[in-house]
Amino acid sequence: MQNRSIIHRILIDTYMSQEYVIKGTPDMTFRQAVISSLPNTLQEIEGFKIVGNSGQDITNVPLEKYSGKARLLRFSR
Repeated sequence: MQNRSIIHRILIDTYMSQEYVIKGTPDMTFRQAVISSLPNTLQEIEGFKIVGNSGQDITNVPLEKYSGKARLLRFSR
């Protein structure tokens, strides 16, 4: 039986062309879930933004509020 208190989302790293599964509680933001789920990947990134299918910024949106695939955009500070 699946634990309903954990949400899984697909994250596409646009730089590496790789898909990841991030997970967290429903009220956890996409930023928090990425940091928690992908600590090794983020060591190489200076900054990032997470966007939805239509390009809207969902970096600080709770996981429960967006169910589509998300894209990780890397950038330099």
